[in-house]
Formats: sequence, structure tokens, C-alpha cells
Amino acid sequence: MAESFVLTLFLLCPCLGAFGMWLFFVKYQLHRTPRHRGVLLLAGNGLVFLTLLSLPLPMGEIYFRWFYDTTDSFSLTKTTQRWFERHYRKNDAGVRDSVERYTLEKLSDRRRLVILGDSFTAAQGVADVERRFANRMRTLLPDWEIRVHARGGWDTPDELEEVTQMARSGYQADAVLLVYCLNDIAAVIPEWQPILKSIYAKDKDGFWVAHSYLLNTIYYRLYASSHPQVGNYFEFVLDAYAGLPWLKERELLEQIQEVVANQMHAKFLVATFPFLNSLEKYYRFQPAHDRLDGYWKARGIPHLDLLSVFAASRSADVMVNRFDAHPNERAHEMAAEAIAKFVRANL
Repeated sequence: MAESFVLTLFLLCPCLGAFGMWLFFVKYQLHRTPRHRGVLLLAGNGLVFLTLLSLPLPMGEIYFRWFYDTTDSFSLTKTTQRWFERHYRKNDAGVRDSVERYTLEKLSDRRRLVILGDSFTAAQGVADVERRFANRMRTLLPDWEIRVHARGGWDTPDELEEVTQMARSGYQADAVLLVYCLNDIAAVIPEWQPILKSIYAKDKDGFWVAHSYLLNTIYYRLYASSHPQVGNYFEFVLDAYAGLPWLKERELLEQIQEVVANQMHAKFLVATFPFLNSLEKYYRFQPAHDRLDGYWKARGIPHLDLLSVFAASRSADVMVNRFDAHPNERAHEMAAEAIAKFVRANL
């Protein structure tokens, strides 16, 4: 109801402006009045200016409400929330997939690969779930039964909890592939948690931001570009790999490995995504990749660093859009080919 009120008001603004200009210039011809000519000139120009300024309001509101169909990195905007309503369908396991039902037991004599990850794996920003890398891998690896356990916002503790629950329930798997993102370490950065709460706090939303798609989009784009923690998010993550958070993260990763090996009796593999928004510049996050790669090699865990796959790409070619650094359909296609080859070589 409130959204309809806002749209109606935006539609009325240029109509009221046009009506005001008709009264001013046509019916009463106030611009021709000799008295107070200077004041009336300013008033007429102001009326024309405000009327022209009001024209983008209904056009922008209509566009962002019904036609703009994509996401932002932090899922802050109303357009992102509507994208999820349109394209994000969960199965009986509570995860996004076109396979409606996951069973504890394998359905056939095919081996089962469980892919564990976050929004990169769930494919935020990719409308057709069949075009994400995990679903593409079903075609590339027809002898494998592939299950995707991934949700947006998951960090390493969430992935540990998921794989632990799978082990307790007797979930059968021959291999588990952890699709790691550099920001998975965020959960063990103490300073990050209150920042995260402040970013997603909705008490800062006034009536217009809460109920207008146009103003909501403008507000959160300005907010994301001006918020110091949002702007420095990637640097914040990089620092974590050089300090105490990495020690805590390493413990969590070791626990995931132990659950997979000792409770699920499955092979464990890892693939790491780079930050796709930094490919064309000097890639500042190479130290984090090196730290992770060294860790996996020391533990004898097969590791695919997808930076080698995307290093020659332009960020704009592999990101959902300039406001969302998640991988787009092209990036998922590239990742699917590389990960499928990696799986074939190690299993």
C-alpha cells in the first residue's frame, strides 16, 4: 500500500507541475503581469524547473520497480530483495537448486559430490540456476551426483555447521568440495561483526527509502560508496590473513576437513575464488591466496586457485554488474570448466 502511494505521488508530481504551468502561463498569464515582474519571472522559471525535475521520479520508480532486475554485493536494496523473490527457489533441503529433493542416500551407483559454499556458489545475481557452475558441472561430470549446499552470507563457521549436520544425519558423499571465498574469514574478525550489524541496520531507513524503489536504490548506492567500512571491506579482509583471525580461521578449516574425512569418510577438495572486482589493477590480494594455497598444500588437500582462471579477464566481463562483485554467467561457465577438470584429476 505504501509503495503504491509513493508511485501515485510521483506520477502526480509532473501532472501538478504541468497544471501549475498552465495556470501560470496560459490561464492567468502571470508572466505578462507588469507588476512584480522580477518576482514572477523567478516564480515561472522555478515552476518550469521543478516540473522538469519531477519527470524522472515516476520514470525512475517504474523502471526500478518493474524492469531493473539485478543485485548488489551486500543485498541492501529493494531491487535485490525483489530479485531474490523472482529467481531464488529453495528445495526441501533449504538451498537453491533445481533438484527438488536431496536424499541422505545416493540415488544410484554414481558417486556423490557435495559442493559447499556461500553466495558465490548459490549464484547471487544469476537468474537461471542452471547457468551457475555447480549445475553446469552436472553436464560436465555425468558420472557424478552433484549436491549443492550453499547459502548467501555463509562464512566458514556456517559451512562447518552444515557439514557437521550432514555427517550426523548419515548423509552419504564420496567427496566434498569447499568453494572458498576470501571473505569467508570475516566471521572470525571481532571488529567486523558490529560493523556488519550497522551496515544492515534498517532503523536508518526512512519512509521514502523504505517504500520507493528509486530513492532506495539511490540511497544505498551512495551509502555503499560513502560508508567507510563498506568501502574498505576488501582491505579489511586482506589484513585478517596476516593476523590472529587467520589462526582462528585455520582451526575452523581443520575441523571441516576432520568431519569430512573421519565422519563422512569422503575425500576433501577446495577451490578458491578471487575478488573479481580487482582483476584489472594490481591484484592486492595475492598474499591471501598464497597463504591459503600454502596451507592446503601443507595438509595434502587438493586445491584449485581460480585466480589463474580469471586473471586475464576484465572485472566487468565476469561480475554481475558494477554494483555486485559476484560472478556472472560467464564467470560461472569458466569456473565450471576449471572445477570439473580439477575434480576429474583428483577423484
